Amino acid sequence: MPSVWREVKTLAIPKASHPNTLVDASLLSNADYLAAAYGHEVGIWDLKKELTSSDDPQSRFSNQYLRVQRMAWCWGTTQLAIGYDEGSVSVLSVHDGVVLMEGFGLTTGPVDSVSGLAWLSPALLAVSMRSTVEIWRFASVPIDYARIWNLAFDPFLARLSILPWKLQHKINDVSTGTGHALYTDHCSGTYGLLKIDSQQPPAQFYPQALESRAPQLVSCVKFVSKDLIIGGGVGQLILWNHSLRRLQNLVYKNSITVVDSISSGYRLETDTGWIATAHRFQDWGQVVLWCTFDYEEAKVPTVAPGFLELHKGTCIFVLSLFIVTILSFYL
Repeated sequence: MPSVWREVKTLAIPKASHPNTLVDASLLSNADYLAAAYGHEVGIWDLKKELTSSDDPQSRFSNQYLRVQRMAWCWGTTQLAIGYDEGSVSVLSVHDGVVLMEGFGLTTGPVDSVSGLAWLSPALLAVSMRSTVEIWRFASVPIDYARIWNLAFDPFLARLSILPWKLQHKINDVSTGTGHALYTDHCSGTYGLLKIDSQQPPAQFYPQALESRAPQLVSCVKFVSKDLIIGGGVGQLILWNHSLRRLQNLVYKNSITVVDSISSGYRLETDTGWIATAHRFQDWGQVVLWCTFDYEEAKVPTVAPGFLELHKGTCIFVLSLFIVTILSFYL
């Protein structure tokens, strides 16, 4: 049965005002938990429970001395790595909605802000800082009966020097299944899909306004799966297939919304897809949650499939006028 996306919850985050600007919102791969980073804090929402009217997270983790820069969930676990502005990393584990701090590790050498985190396995974490990437192996050891854990880092396994790439745009996402990367080119106002290690020029595409089809501001683009791409426009998200054919427009309730980051997840037991988008405003931050519903169950239309659906009333009126004119001519 076909599914449609619907905006199901908007989380207002007053604490994400300047200078505590909202950094990111990230869904666990199975969409059980949502993490949002702002300033010195990370809030975690349990999406397995019914969403209430309150915007407050069920759990919070805060470090008053360090500012959050990056987050990354570990696939298949509830471990969340958090990178800070002084080259340090925390790892949290979520159990039954309770956040447990598993430890704290410091990088060696000059202090640089953490620019990226990637889990290679539940025991291997890659941390990037400026032009280097360090791969760490760690083990969790219980130190008392209060379920508090100490993170024991082994000497890092490798330090890699990263050479500058010729591409001068920010890479948003990489698909290991197809060997493609997505980037945003703010100068030309386009998104790009390129094949890694290929001499072929990247395919460029951009969001368009629903009615005028005019180009819109680009912001962020991600892989939902190896066959699906989602990117931000103004007041909408656009879903493309891998051939860059537009499939759906996901329209926000706020028509001037611009996306700062996108995260997605899939819940196997209910066969539902989830999308979380983060938005930065001058005095506050916002996270918007989307979920798939069976087409017949969706009461509120959030998808704009194309021209005919948008102008259905006008088309019916013109067609009726044409039929009446033809009949009157013959009668």
